[in-house]
Amino acid sequence: MELLPEIGILGIVEGITEFIPVSSTAHLIIASTLMGLPQAEFVSFFEVFIQSGAILAVIFLYFDYIRKHQELIPKVLVSFIPTAIIGFIMRDIIKNVFFQSIGIIAAALLLVGVVFIIVEIFIRNNKLVLKKDLTDLKYKDAFLIGLIQSFAVIGASVLDLLKTDPSLFTPVVLRFIGTGFLLSFLSALIFVKWLTRYLQKNSLVIFGVYRIILAILLLLAFT
Repeated sequence: MELLPEIGILGIVEGITEFIPVSSTAHLIIASTLMGLPQAEFVSFFEVFIQSGAILAVIFLYFDYIRKHQELIPKVLVSFIPTAIIGFIMRDIIKNVFFQSIGIIAAALLLVGVVFIIVEIFIRNNKLVLKKDLTDLKYKDAFLIGLIQSFAVIGASVLDLLKTDPSLFTPVVLRFIGTGFLLSFLSALIFVKWLTRYLQKNSLVIFGVYRIILAILLLLAFT
């Protein structure tokens, strides 16, 4: 069980960052790199699988709301189809190229961070006006859309499971997976509630600034 602390850290990192717009995948890769974990087949599978724990936490928190607004689900599932297709076709490229390059990860963090800030500036200066149907969208409705979109993660988990060598799943490994999944679930329970309250009164600027700072630190540390 010598990897248990690292497994626990990855689970907590996933639960905290999955629904905060700072890229949970980037944070898992960064955490793995800092802890010296190789991006081997099992580690890659584990990082994808524990994302399902965070998603399960949101389903647990908002099950009644989802049940009462089932009319939204078919429309959102349709919007999920392009994501699923692209993810399936480009899976190997995404995992073996994009997810293995600190430079690409830093660039993505930086670019999206800048976009967050620019959009917020345009909105504050009335240069970007959101359409009425978007502004009328309730936060829980928007959250449900994000939740359904995130089911792509579960599809990725299943695909990774099918492609992972079955001999890797020893009793010790299964305990690792269970521990990471549980910690991801529990930490997401806490931070999802915080995020929904925060977004009702605040903008995305703080997340944009954070992404830019993190990208700069990554480039300085790994280049």
